[in-house]
Amino acid sequence: MSKGKRTTLLITIIAIAACAVVYMIVFNVPRFSAGKIDMGEILDYKKFLALMEANGFVLEDEKPEENNWFSVSGKLIAIDGEPLYVYEYESSTAMEKDSKYVDSSGFSINNTDEGRCAQIDWVATPHWFKKDLLIVLYVGENERMIGFLKETFGNVFAGG
Repeated sequence: MSKGKRTTLLITIIAIAACAVVYMIVFNVPRFSAGKIDMGEILDYKKFLALMEANGFVLEDEKPEENNWFSVSGKLIAIDGEPLYVYEYESSTAMEKDSKYVDSSGFSINNTDEGRCAQIDWVATPHWFKKDLLIVLYVGENERMIGFLKETFGNVFAGG
């Protein structure tokens, strides 16, 4: 191959790579190369936080969640400036029971067992996820966050 053809080929490869990087930045394409969970492991709060950290998310704040919708108290955490509500259960049976209180739209919770009902006017689309011992609620539109949560939990069980 002549020197001119090699130079043209190299410039073409660099241009394609640059376009791919720009596309990923502009469209906020999620990258999930690190931090997979063994399918045999039970996902709990501690493993969830470790998995988020392994995927480049930064825990900025953690405090008790003030709403009393479910049979367990939750935590409100800030990850990269995004609020996440996390509810951890002793068993998947208890988690599944509480998940049924959430309306498929994600905008209402009707805990008839404990007389707690709420119609919530979220500031953005609610995304409700569940797996093993956790229910996680993300209210927002960050595609990287939604992609990570879908990869970790599967599709939403309520909301967007």
